[in-house]
Amino acid sequence: METLIYVGIDVSKDRLDVHLRPLGESFTCGQSAPEIDGLVVRL
Repeated sequence: METLIYVGIDVSKDRLDVHLRPLGESFTCGQSAPEIDGLVVRL
């Protein structure tokens, strides 16, 4: 059976706050191009 994972991203001036449900995992990410590239790889 396939498990759906939902990604919520709160965008602020300095960072992205990311939360994954139903995993309950949360982390922050900067807004530079390399950091966003890392976020894409992580997701």
